[in-house]
Amino acid sequence: MKTAHLADLHLGKIVNGFSMIDEQKHILDEILEIIRNEHVEAVMIAGDVYDRNIPSIEATNLLDAFLSELVQQKIEVFLIAGNHDSGDRLNFGSSLFESMHVHIVGTYKGTVPFYTLQDEYGIIVFHLLPFLRPINVNRYIEDEMEKAGDYTQAVQKALQNDTVDTKQRNVILSHQFVTGVQVDENGSEEIIVGGLDQVSGSVYDAYDYVCLGHIHRPQKVLRDTMVYAGTPLKYSFSEANQVKSIPLVNFKEKGTIEIKRIPLHPLHEMKEVKGKFAEIMQASHSSDYMHVTLTDEEDVPDAIRDLRQVYPNIMKLDYDNRRTQSAATVTVNEEKIMQSPLEIFSMFYEERNHAPMSGAQKNCIKELIHEIWEDEQ
Repeated sequence: MKTAHLADLHLGKIVNGFSMIDEQKHILDEILEIIRNEHVEAVMIAGDVYDRNIPSIEATNLLDAFLSELVQQKIEVFLIAGNHDSGDRLNFGSSLFESMHVHIVGTYKGTVPFYTLQDEYGIIVFHLLPFLRPINVNRYIEDEMEKAGDYTQAVQKALQNDTVDTKQRNVILSHQFVTGVQVDENGSEEIIVGGLDQVSGSVYDAYDYVCLGHIHRPQKVLRDTMVYAGTPLKYSFSEANQVKSIPLVNFKEKGTIEIKRIPLHPLHEMKEVKGKFAEIMQASHSSDYMHVTLTDEEDVPDAIRDLRQVYPNIMKLDYDNRRTQSAATVTVNEEKIMQSPLEIFSMFYEERNHAPMSGAQKNCIKELIHEIWEDEQ
């Protein structure tokens, strides 16, 4: 059975003040053409369908048109909510959509819904797990001692209630940050400082294919069959050099999965150029989305207005010269980014007070962090 793996559509997204609606319509049309040409039988969408909890009318119309075309082609659809989606809103009409073979799971309700399809090799079971925080799982756990304390435990406890026959071929759709994945600096993902939202990939060991969303760089993690589709479009200049694609996943007999990526072609690329203002003004005209960095020592009056003569879709203008270099005095330690909030606060306390926190102080801060964390969730 040939399937398509999609994720992180972020319909309705605005990048640097530019609406991506036309770009997204174009790329969804291209994806539909690939699905037709490749004779895809099922489409998996691993979360962040929309960019906001309350999507725009244009965004909902895009999803409506996309799903309607898949239904007309008699393609099975499996769709889960991501952290950008409102699970309750995404669930609207899901019971009705079931009759049209569109399976939507927007919220976790104590169990992991699953659906079965059959091909010449037997049964394939699709398990649908929307984006989880510990609080989503803990509301179904009465024993305080058994409640999930982190994201790994949350997913682990949710999957304990999943029925998995390891003799069959099992696929899970999940929208989480798996430890070990590569994340772009200044990327467009919503990542929690300290890595608290990370999930150990071992929680998915029982599944033959792990259909992941959340990380925008297309990649595999830990094994060939644990895959992030990535975004179908570039939503950050940190992704300028990436080739966006759609993974086609062909399930054969148990233990044999073939994966190939089909490159996608946006209406406009995202590109970066750097140089003197006069030199860039002599460049060839381009309608791509541009990030221009000027190296002139003096700021150029109305530079962005003039640069639009060459790059009408310029999104961002920066300077790289002696002034900006001397101003960039703040450095970021990557090791500190991955530390927990308690560790970061402890370092801050010691720097301010020239003495480490006591055990009682650490316990107090730990409780405060936990309370704040639960309130935000």
